[in-house]
Amino acid sequence: MGKTRTAAESAGPLRIRTLAAGAATGFSVHRISMRGGASHPALHHARTCEFFLVTRGGAQAMIGGVRRRLRPGDHVSLAPGTVHGFRAGPQGVEVLAVFRPPLDLSRPDIVLEEGPDASS
Repeated sequence: MGKTRTAAESAGPLRIRTLAAGAATGFSVHRISMRGGASHPALHHARTCEFFLVTRGGAQAMIGGVRRRLRPGDHVSLAPGTVHGFRAGPQGVEVLAVFRPPLDLSRPDIVLEEGPDASS
């Protein structure tokens, strides 16, 4: 697999750095972070599987209707259609995320949910 490393991009409260991606590999790897207290709205991916590992900080999460507290070392696997939202802890949060098929940041597979923020 070839190396891919891009400059960080912002998507709402998320700061995303692509570490590896490519149609040939079938997946993409990203470092995603949020500053302390930031949250992202409830959403799901229609066709994309997501796996992430918390590497720094922590977050409160609502995943598939279940509230969870996430700390370094915690990991989550999300099937397509799984609704999820997060609120970063006071120190912020950083995760290593793998998407399959690869997440295209120019046209991300994101469907926003209606209603209150799923992370609250």
